[in-house]
Amino acid sequence: MANFAETQSFDSVRIIETNDPVLGGNPEISGQVNSPANYAYRALVNRTAWLKAQLEALVIPPAPGAASTTVAGIVRLSTIGEAEAGALATVAVTPAGLQAALNALDIGGVDFATNPEVQAGTVTDKAVSPAGLSSRTATETRTGLVAKATSSEATARTNNQKYMTPLRTDAAINARNATESRRGSIEIATTSEATGGTDDTRAMTSEKTLALLRHSNAQATTSQRGTAIKATTSEVNTGTNNEKYITPSTLSEKLNGLFPLPTVSGYNSAVSSNTVDGLELEHLLILDVRVSRTRHLNAGQSITDNVGIQLNGIWEILHSNTYNSSGFTNVGEKVITTVNNNTVIYVPATLRNTNPTNPSSRTGYISFQLTAVTY
Repeated sequence: MANFAETQSFDSVRIIETNDPVLGGNPEISGQVNSPANYAYRALVNRTAWLKAQLEALVIPPAPGAASTTVAGIVRLSTIGEAEAGALATVAVTPAGLQAALNALDIGGVDFATNPEVQAGTVTDKAVSPAGLSSRTATETRTGLVAKATSSEATARTNNQKYMTPLRTDAAINARNATESRRGSIEIATTSEATGGTDDTRAMTSEKTLALLRHSNAQATTSQRGTAIKATTSEVNTGTNNEKYITPSTLSEKLNGLFPLPTVSGYNSAVSSNTVDGLELEHLLILDVRVSRTRHLNAGQSITDNVGIQLNGIWEILHSNTYNSSGFTNVGEKVITTVNNNTVIYVPATLRNTNPTNPSSRTGYISFQLTAVTY
């Protein structure tokens, strides 16, 4: 017995008319009797197939198509060889295939440098990690990282591994004041501090020093330091001014009560310009002088000279002595005499050239010490 071929179509069900012959047969097969009686069954079969297809479409989703780079779908898994070859673009790679492909590739790697290698800075085929970079700090002989000094570190002045900012430098300078034993910063004294003379922590400038001098420009007295005017020769001779000072020049020009020191040349030298006349009071002379004598001598020659001093005028020698004789080979006894109204003190002394072949200059020294008075 034959069956109808199912066709997904929603056909109409034909009514069998009264005059339709009721015969068997498939009206779709050529040569068979076109039986109207089977038309209704054929329509029911087609409707059933149509309904089935509609239900399946609603309940069972359609099978996906092939996957692509833009559409999700079915894809075949690649073999290990296909994964290693890397030529197909329509198959998927499994983890095993990916690992095999990676193993088959010749990919170069890179190692991380150790901290000592980073600090040495000579390795060229290794990478630097963040920890390695942090270990390379700057020193006097090596470039590297350096941290900023804190305020306390800046003022302590002991850390030699951190850098100073302008703010920290200013804080360090202001925190270190200068003293007698320590270098540091110092403020300039005000005018009142300069003239007050009590502040010992501030500096004096030329302007402040001038202000101090002007402030201190008071008349000098026996109890107060200050300024004074030089006395004239007439004021020195008068001897009544108690506010001016005396210089050596004006002191030597005083007429009464003073006398010049005697010459230290040989006693035969005349020094008439140093003679002091008009002495009315007793004057005391205490003298300590060194006299030298130089002679040019032939080979083996000896010369004896009178070596001494001359006091202008007639002096009474209270005490006299000679000492520190050097250079002379022989020093005789001291002689005190008067020559041309001048007092002379001398000793005979011998200079000798001990070189038997060559002439030479010889120098001798004798120190005289005496106390004398004149009337």
